[in-house]
Amino acid sequence: MRVACFLVLFVFGGCSSGFFQSTSDREQHIHALVESVSEKGPLILSDTNPYLAPNQLLHLLEEESPTVSGFIETVGAPDALVVSSDSTPPNQIQLLYLHRDESYVVAENDGTWLVIGPRDFPSAHRVVVKRGVRNRKSDPILASNHEEENREERSGAHHPSQDYDVVTSKLEGDLLSKLQDIRKAHHGPRIDHNNRRDVKHIVLTSEETLAVISLWYTDSPLNADRIARMNGIAPLTRLAPGQTFIIPKYLSKTGSGLPPSAIEELKKLIEEASKDEASS
Repeated sequence: MRVACFLVLFVFGGCSSGFFQSTSDREQHIHALVESVSEKGPLILSDTNPYLAPNQLLHLLEEESPTVSGFIETVGAPDALVVSSDSTPPNQIQLLYLHRDESYVVAENDGTWLVIGPRDFPSAHRVVVKRGVRNRKSDPILASNHEEENREERSGAHHPSQDYDVVTSKLEGDLLSKLQDIRKAHHGPRIDHNNRRDVKHIVLTSEETLAVISLWYTDSPLNADRIARMNGIAPLTRLAPGQTFIIPKYLSKTGSGLPPSAIEELKKLIEEASKDEASS
């Protein structure tokens, strides 16, 4: 049993009794969603539709509570959530992180929001969550991230990418381990951020490609098209030193910038991933 535990508190003005008793429209929406998913077992967060019930519930909680928002920004969106009506207080929301092998509880009582954990991953839900996560190709998407991405894509020029050869699944298993080994072996520069905490990547050498940049920062080359659209360039554009690219914070998976010394190894890893996908 884990002994590490932390508690995050945020106090709203005013008091309420029970769970989600505010009269605000958002509170009513949260309450309705909680009631609808209570005792439904683990609900997998979607990587393609942010408006499904579990994704929407987490998004509304982020909007309602800076504590929940800050927690999700720090730890990331969970793989699944469970609402239990027989918890104390009732209708606690359990966030399940399969890849971290842990869970957290989100609860509200008398105007105070709590994020409690980490706790052990509930063994009763492991098979269901593992099966659901296996069918996903990327991380869960929330409405806030989806809307931000759409705004950024609309603000930049859209370029066709029919000739762009890109791996269509995220790295897993041995390939992901190899990427992590490359990151450990090559010390990258300090990452710069904009005021929204998005990554600002500056191209250091013409050997860089969007697929390499995408792989280093997002764990997969498949986001290269997305990064290209957000930054208003064609995916096949040859990069030049000094160019700056924005990688949204919700895509970033590493705390260090792309080092030129790692580029060749990253290209080989992309080629290996392409071969694996072609043979599968």
